[in-house]
Amino acid sequence: MANQGRTEGWRGVRIVGLSVPEHLAIDVRFEDSSHLRIRFDPQRLRGDQSRLLDVSEFFRAALAGGTVVWPCGYAVDADVARIKADEGPEWVPL
Repeated sequence: MANQGRTEGWRGVRIVGLSVPEHLAIDVRFEDSSHLRIRFDPQRLRGDQSRLLDVSEFFRAALAGGTVVWPCGYAVDADVARIKADEGPEWVPL
């Protein structure tokens, strides 16, 4: 229950900045100026996510609707990413 209030506080936070410094890593900036590096572990990518292993697909990341999306259909959950930004400068999604 302690995390419920914290999660509620970030509901609807949008990603407003994106850079792709290298394959399988993106840097995002949120509307509240917080930053986070999201690093993808190739061994954890399954299903449609595995298409991110293709370098040309990964570098096609784009901002849409306040989150990061790829043509293959994979998207970053902006609310979860913002919570992870409070936990540290880098996050490796499961």
